[in-house]
Amino acid sequence: MPFALRRWFRLSAFRVSLFLSFLLCLIYLFRPSFLEVFELKAYDLRMRWRGSLPTTGRVVLVVIDEKSLEELGQWPWSRILMARLIEILSEYGARVIGLDVVWPEPERRMGVLDSLYGAAESPEHLPLLQEIQSRYEALAIKHKELDEFLRSISSKIQPDRVLAEAIASSGRVVLGNFFIMNPQEVPHIQEDSGQLPPLIRQSEYPLIRKPRSLRQVPHLPRPFFMKGNIPTIANAGKAFGFFNMVPDIDGVVRSVPLVMEYRGYYLPPLSLQTLRYAGDPDRWILHLEEFGVAGIQRAEQWIPTTEMGFFYINYRGKQGTFPWISAVDVLRHRVDPSRIRDKIVLIGAVATGIFDLRVTPLSAIFPGVEIHANIIDNLIEGDYIIRPEWAALMDLLFLLLMGMVLGWAYPRMRPVSGGIVMLALFVGNLYVNSWVMARWGYWLNVIYPSLLIPLSFLGVSLFRYIHEEREKRKIKGAFQFYVTPAVVNEILKDPKALRLGGEQKVLTVLFSDIRGFTSISESLSPERLVHLLNEYLTEMTGVVFRYGGTLDKYIGDALMAIYGAPLPQEDHPLKACQTALDMMDELKALQKKWEDQGMPRIDIGIGINTGEMVVGNMGSAKRFDYTVIGDSVNLASRLEGLNKAYGTHILISEFTEERVRGEFLCREVDWVRVKGKAKPVRIYEILGRRGVPAEDEGWLPDFEEGLALYREREWIRAEECFQRVLDKRPEDPPSLLYVERCRHLRRFPPPAHWDGVFEWEVK
Repeated sequence: MPFALRRWFRLSAFRVSLFLSFLLCLIYLFRPSFLEVFELKAYDLRMRWRGSLPTTGRVVLVVIDEKSLEELGQWPWSRILMARLIEILSEYGARVIGLDVVWPEPERRMGVLDSLYGAAESPEHLPLLQEIQSRYEALAIKHKELDEFLRSISSKIQPDRVLAEAIASSGRVVLGNFFIMNPQEVPHIQEDSGQLPPLIRQSEYPLIRKPRSLRQVPHLPRPFFMKGNIPTIANAGKAFGFFNMVPDIDGVVRSVPLVMEYRGYYLPPLSLQTLRYAGDPDRWILHLEEFGVAGIQRAEQWIPTTEMGFFYINYRGKQGTFPWISAVDVLRHRVDPSRIRDKIVLIGAVATGIFDLRVTPLSAIFPGVEIHANIIDNLIEGDYIIRPEWAALMDLLFLLLMGMVLGWAYPRMRPVSGGIVMLALFVGNLYVNSWVMARWGYWLNVIYPSLLIPLSFLGVSLFRYIHEEREKRKIKGAFQFYVTPAVVNEILKDPKALRLGGEQKVLTVLFSDIRGFTSISESLSPERLVHLLNEYLTEMTGVVFRYGGTLDKYIGDALMAIYGAPLPQEDHPLKACQTALDMMDELKALQKKWEDQGMPRIDIGIGINTGEMVVGNMGSAKRFDYTVIGDSVNLASRLEGLNKAYGTHILISEFTEERVRGEFLCREVDWVRVKGKAKPVRIYEILGRRGVPAEDEGWLPDFEEGLALYREREWIRAEECFQRVLDKRPEDPPSLLYVERCRHLRRFPPPAHWDGVFEWEVK
């Protein structure tokens, strides 16, 4: 590949951001459902931020609520009662009445008493009716002719006919029905090819404009079956409209179809049909094109829809935004007629258990009849939610432009300032998008730009990180064989660390050494000695690194490690002690392996101390080493050497022990003054981890008692305690040492000012 072409394809932060914007554009074209759900939820959030809107005041809901059920009985009511409701609303001057109710079957009340119950206007009538029923049943038993006569009269009182006459007499009632979209919902019906429903011609859009070549409009909802009112009622209305709701994939109703094609007829919903008959019903035009629905025209007003004919509802607010009038108040004449006069009235159920619960962007519980009210109010006011045709193109161009701008801006910022800018852009995008919707009603996509803003930041940051890591690897390759990896990492973080100097810190230092290495080296050939030493140091170094220690240096067969620097460790004493125990475990495994290979058995001693020391780069301007110096370092080295005297493996100072107390099983070994130190220090042997019973601890109280008696100059009793330890733990080196000391001090007592401190002159 030519150099110029390779340079073009070479990655950069700008190209990473641009690639991400192209990727989001590609995803945008396919519209995955999970991202669409996020966009829908973001739409709901914008709706809530916008708040409630004022209504036109022209829509009123007459509701069958809990109050109505309590006074008039449970639903469904007699159609005679519903007829009376329509009559009163017509008397009050309602402009049009839309029924969010359907009566698909004849009423089953055909007895005279049932008719009386249905016609009852007040619960106070019930006792009288019950008395009539009681007397009627008594008379019917004795006088069968009377019973037959009354039944012949009741057959003429038909609630369905009473309701139909009330609807026809009103002349302003729009009926409701619903469509069955899926044939599986009505498996007993093979094909809906029967007689056309009544009023279907009056219910269709009065004028439809479409190309002559267009036979069938694509994308339109086409129901399988219509569930409408019985013919007696259906023929009495002005028209009918469907009240189907089609929720989005998350179950929220954000839009409704303004047209469905049923057996060649283009039918509007109940809301639009009600508004249509509230004014001039003939001034509505449905515009159809090859791609689907272009829109709906109402006189000079244009109503935008999607290609499938869906209309986005600009909800005015939560449930109860439109005025509710209880149906029982209308029936009892407890309503001021001015509240009804010249209003668009919708009748529907809102009582719990009988109305259709819907989820909307503003409320999780919303009555369907109030959704129709919102649609009517939108159509009257003309303030629509629009997803314009140019929105998709604008979204794509915006993504590409934003990808270029972010790809230029992010690399020029520090991570913190870039993160602040990212957050500001993210919030700003949401705010501007919400403002555009609230101000002009445009629904623009917010999810894809909101994804690009942080993705571009993360992509650019990741690219910069990878690029910087590549540069760091070059430095690491040059230094890793000369200094420890931890020091290399510190240099990579801050190149200024490559200078002489140090700082005082509280750290923990570990020294380990092979006992009797000189004699071992004399018994092995140089090749086998190097192999043994390398294998030993490899395993021990691995343990140091396992607990985050810094390998300071190898001193022949000795090893020195630092904990707490250069990387901070709050629990560095604990890490050092864990390292020591694991080193002993690794040594046991090596001893078994070497024994099988005929190699000599080796043993080690470990000394650990915690305290203040100077840490940093020590040496010359051209050659330096990262290490620690100070009295605390020297004490750790002395403790390692004292293991030979006490026959122990791991000795720690009192300064380390107080920081790990409770984590390990320890015993105080002595109170000593080492060479080069004026102050005495208590030293402890680590026996194992707490909760891990490596051996019987029953001897430990005897040892502690013996040590206390020893310092109180009770030599005989102290010796007895140490002897008890030896009975339980034969060949315990510290106990043997103290038995020998007790015997010596009995023969040669110390001076009166003796404090129990043992002075060691050896290093």
